[in-house]
Amino acid sequence: MTWGTLVGAAAHSALNAETTSLRPPLGARGPPAGEDRGMVRIGAVVMNVKDARRASEFWRHALGYGYRDGGYDDDATPVLVPQHGTGPVIALDESDRTHFDLHTDSAGEQYAEVERLISLGATRVEWRYPENARFVVLADTEGNLFCVISTGRD
Repeated sequence: MTWGTLVGAAAHSALNAETTSLRPPLGARGPPAGEDRGMVRIGAVVMNVKDARRASEFWRHALGYGYRDGGYDDDATPVLVPQHGTGPVIALDESDRTHFDLHTDSAGEQYAEVERLISLGATRVEWRYPENARFVVLADTEGNLFCVISTGRD
């Protein structure tokens, strides 16, 4: 197997430091026949960094990405987007932990997805939500936090 066959986070999860064998990334074949993957999608990968300017320059050049808003701003979290083709949006944040932001198109979809993810083993996390929050914080089966965000206007 070559590095070309492994991509992004799947490459990281497929390499286990405790073994020398490579195995297919978890979920590489998709959901079992007849099982719906739901309406949620990865909207962004938020990476915790110590120096957002330095990290954004590295990842921008390493991946051939551009800044979402055209440039670096000291007062904002840099958001990198693919310039050509497809790939995940990457937000580089000095104050937040590394996590996925999962997007839905509406509050109704968000509710359904939160319930579906809980049925798969996710758990609700106690969180101080701002008024009118459009996100829900959950933890996966390993305790990793992630957000389910309604991107709709409802």
